[in-house]
Amino acid sequence: MNTLRIILVSSIIFIGGCSTKPKYQDDPDFWIYQLEDYKKDTENKIDNLLSLYKKTNNDIVKLYIISLLNSFVDNNKVSELFLSELANENKYIRIEIIKAFGKPGLSFVTNKLIEILYFIFEDKLKKIECNIINQLLNKKRLKIKKIINDTYEKSNIKSIDYIITTTLRLKSSYIEYGFYSKLLLIMYFMKCEKIDARFIEIVERKIKHSIDYLYFTESRARKMLKDLGFFERDIEMIIKIIGDDFKDAFALKNLLTLKKSRFHKLSILSKHIIKSLI
Repeated sequence: MNTLRIILVSSIIFIGGCSTKPKYQDDPDFWIYQLEDYKKDTENKIDNLLSLYKKTNNDIVKLYIISLLNSFVDNNKVSELFLSELANENKYIRIEIIKAFGKPGLSFVTNKLIEILYFIFEDKLKKIECNIINQLLNKKRLKIKKIINDTYEKSNIKSIDYIITTTLRLKSSYIEYGFYSKLLLIMYFMKCEKIDARFIEIVERKIKHSIDYLYFTESRARKMLKDLGFFERDIEMIIKIIGDDFKDAFALKNLLTLKKSRFHKLSILSKHIIKSLI
């Protein structure tokens, strides 16, 4: 009977609503009727839909509102609602929200996830640090100067010294050793708690994979080059020349010596390190 009710109400939703206005707020059709009003006020339709979502307790109506809000998932108000509803008891609501967050090309989602994770890790929220972390996790390897300048221009904090030291601290130690280790722990407990696998996959794809890629956490050879101080943009070029089949500094030194004539395109920093090693 409940299944039949869902089918009937869903049909009413997608056909275009009811012909007469229901009188009671505990009637799903009451909310379905009101949803038609959002089309009449296109400028405020997001606020109208959010308002209706918070007023109704009917999961069917909530699912339909979510389907309408999916197109506006990059809106701050919508993303805030979606993030708060990830803990909703109704698994279908959670699944729809996870699917919305899983759309490719939504860079804001990474920032929102970073804010949530940062708050869990540190028991406080520093949006300027979350914003810097988000930029540092860009796989294009944004230049530090650009990150500092962009942060300075957009932030209310106008202390360039603070922004510089914070950016360097986050890049050189916090992300790789603090943030990453806590992320792995959280992901472990998410799996133990049997959190929806698709949500875990979003965290892994948008956060963990970025750290793995940028900090070479899963490549011993690349990690060694990074720890020795080689310019990050040179590391892949060096690996292409010498390979990644070395496990210690002695083997690396031999390979660098053998291939030293092929490093003319490297940065001055990397050339200096090679010279000092061989």
